[in-house]
Amino acid sequence: MRERRVPALARQSGETMGSLGKILKWLGILVLAVLIAGALYQQIGAALDAKLAPPPAEMVSVDGRQIHVACSGAGARTYVLDAGAGAWSWEFWSLKPLLAKSARVCTLDRPGLGWSDTMAGGHDVVATADQVYKIIHAAKIPTPFIYVGH
Repeated sequence: MRERRVPALARQSGETMGSLGKILKWLGILVLAVLIAGALYQQIGAALDAKLAPPPAEMVSVDGRQIHVACSGAGARTYVLDAGAGAWSWEFWSLKPLLAKSARVCTLDRPGLGWSDTMAGGHDVVATADQVYKIIHAAKIPTPFIYVGH
């Protein structure tokens, strides 16, 4: 029986692949650990937020979910302030008191933002318009109103 020799280059290639495999394995474990830590951090933060910073205003029920709506001021006009781009009612902290001097001003947190519960369904224009319509009626905001978005 004749002994086969493995060329040096082939041995190095096998050793390199083995090392690369170990590095990739540990990198994958590290990424998974970071993802799990991030998810835990988010859940703990959400629980603490709910306990330490309850919603400062009214919660209305829309399709079985609680939606945050805050109205202040009085006047012939009503402004509905709706933050866009994933923002929430807190974005209007400086504008709302100025408008409330001469009008009724309502801010709302869309589903899944601010103090509002999440809602099932799409996030396209039609679904968003339907959600805002339902929030306006559940909060009994009189119409007509001036809708302000950003």
